Amino acid sequence: MNRPPSYLFFLVLLCIAPLGAQQSRDTNPVTMFRSLAPPPGWHPSDSLHIFRGEELYRLIDGGADVYSEYGFTLAGSRRYSSPEGNEIDIEIYEMRDPDAAYGIYSFLAAESGTPVPLGQEGVGSDGFLLFQKARFVVSLTALTEREQAALIALGRAVASPIAPGGQRPDLVDAL
Repeated sequence: MNRPPSYLFFLVLLCIAPLGAQQSRDTNPVTMFRSLAPPPGWHPSDSLHIFRGEELYRLIDGGADVYSEYGFTLAGSRRYSSPEGNEIDIEIYEMRDPDAAYGIYSFLAAESGTPVPLGQEGVGSDGFLLFQKARFVVSLTALTEREQAALIALGRAVASPIAPGGQRPDLVDAL
């Protein structure tokens, strides 16, 4: 029986591997917001806002330079409301790669709350949640009554479609 040469197996792997990488690149703040299934009772209460490049200054007045230095590519923001009138703003930042996302996450998370089991790392405090997963950094902020349970539920809804990727940079663990 004739078997194909073993190098064909590796050639096929080289051709297939980029397909998986491309799939995860299709995930971005726009697709994440469009597919977001908020917890029962919560719904979008404004339109989706998208920010590219210099437009980030409209979302983050005075802080966009830091994001750009870390490799910012795209951001989306949207407000969600509950029937009781509570509101939560969600901001999703897409960075160049997982290391860039970890960099901006660690900059923002420095001394900002207690660890939260979301994404690769997350922190939260009363009315605020921040986490990093793959090349994304997600911020959730309660605008009215402190809704920590809703923050966690919305955070999980945002995190679930993000494919795992990246890890804490080795340099951080070496320090």
